[in-house]
Amino acid sequence: MSRKGRAEGESAPKRISAEGSPVSLPSGAVARHRGAPRLHVESVGQGRPLVLLHGFALHGGLFAPLLPAFAKHHRVHVVDLPGHGHSDPIDPWTIDAVVAALERAFATEQQPLAVMGWSLGGVIALAWAVAHPHRLRMTMTLEGCRDGGLVNRDCLFQHRNSPWRFRHQF
Repeated sequence: MSRKGRAEGESAPKRISAEGSPVSLPSGAVARHRGAPRLHVESVGQGRPLVLLHGFALHGGLFAPLLPAFAKHHRVHVVDLPGHGHSDPIDPWTIDAVVAALERAFATEQQPLAVMGWSLGGVIALAWAVAHPHRLRMTMTLEGCRDGGLVNRDCLFQHRNSPWRFRHQF
């Protein structure tokens, strides 16, 4: 597994240009539309789309330990939110502006999206679902964990006896 979350030999992620044609990128997908900030998205795996949104002052690399498991059954899109990681900042930074940037970045995705957001990413996922309910198949929100807030497999699956059983829901 490379630092970017791709298995060895796996093709580079794809970017969709403003005109709608796919463009190969050597080190991660970058969604940019005329007059819009650059939104960095790394994609890996095959299957139904799953979008991962990180929390405040973090970046999509936070989810790297989870990618191998998720990518077995999903096309996983790891987003660097505006002003985080490799994405450009937006001004003014509002939840609605972030939702609009995500909607532009995933405009060509035909299947309804599952979106998992952690902390601020969860707030954005819920706002996206309210603004564009036809686009999202489901949202999952994660909050802090007992280990100081790091997202890890044990944290996500610690409630395996709960009624909604995270790992089987999507």
